Amino acid sequence: MLTQIELGQANPSLATVDRVARALDTDFAALALPADDAAHDEVEGTLVWQAPDGSQALLLGATQEPRAELWRWTLAPGGRYEAEADRPGAQEIHHVLSGRLTLSLPTGAQMVAPGQSAVIASDQEYAYRNEGAEPVVFVRVVTGA
Repeated sequence: MLTQIELGQANPSLATVDRVARALDTDFAALALPADDAAHDEVEGTLVWQAPDGSQALLLGATQEPRAELWRWTLAPGGRYEAEADRPGAQEIHHVLSGRLTLSLPTGAQMVAPGQSAVIASDQEYAYRNEGAEPVVFVRVVTGA
C-alpha cells in the first residue's frame, strides 16, 4: 500500500493514513501538513482526499496537545465519503457553509443545513453524503482522533 501511495496509484482512506502515521510514531497532521509554515501560507490547505467527481478534503491546520484538526470539505452533488471509525472517544464538529450535508450514522441519517452545526462521535463508522443538486461545503473539526 505504501508503494502504491508513493507512486500515486492508491487513494487511501483517511483512516489508513492515520494508521500509517501511528505506525511511524507520529500523527496524521504531521504526515499531511507541510513542514514549512511559510509554504502552508501560500495555499488554502493541504489536499488530503479527492474523488473523481471533484469532491475533496483540505486539511487546514492541526494542534498537537490536545489533538485537533481543522478541515474544509467539499462534496459534489451525489458525492459521498465513507469513513472508518476513529480512536475511542474521538468526536467531530461539522459546520455547513453551503448546501446540505447528510451525516449517515448507525443511529440514522442527520441533515445539517447551511449555517447549522452538528457534533458526532467519530469512533464509529459513518459517512458524509450530498443528496442535493449543489455542492456541499463544510468545516470539520476533529478532536481525539
